Amino acid sequence: MYNLLKKIYSKPRLYGYMSLLSHAAVIVTALSFIPLLWGAFLICWVSCVKVIIITASPLLLVTVLRAYVNAPRPYELYDFYEHKPRGGTGHSFPSRHAYSVFAIASVSMFIYPVMGAILLALGIIICVTRVLLGIHFIRDVAAGAVTGAVCGVLGVLILSPF
Repeated sequence: MYNLLKKIYSKPRLYGYMSLLSHAAVIVTALSFIPLLWGAFLICWVSCVKVIIITASPLLLVTVLRAYVNAPRPYELYDFYEHKPRGGTGHSFPSRHAYSVFAIASVSMFIYPVMGAILLALGIIICVTRVLLGIHFIRDVAAGAVTGAVCGVLGVLILSPF
């Protein structure tokens, strides 16, 4: 892992493209929340509230877990990073980006299946790029992705917003 991250970091153009791809995927995911909420609202305004609860409540728990575990990030442990890919240290496990995209994708599958499938693909892109940029370890994004998908599906099944 060390050698791969070092190779990517040593190629500024590749690193820049990967960073751009990661940011673009995050922005598209965030914007996809708007039609998801609109679709839920068209069903019933209560459904819209339930979607927010399903995606936001576990995110708070993930945030608390990150603070408790306070796992270091790859760029903190490896010596070749001259500039940190993001500000701050620690709070790497689990990845909130991975959690968010997979929670939104799993809930989307119930309203807009095509959008949900696209978001799952974007989730994989986000996870891979965040690992290759040295922001997270594989375990961080895997834990975030699994937690997001499970919380999204369980939330829909328990609260049945649709």
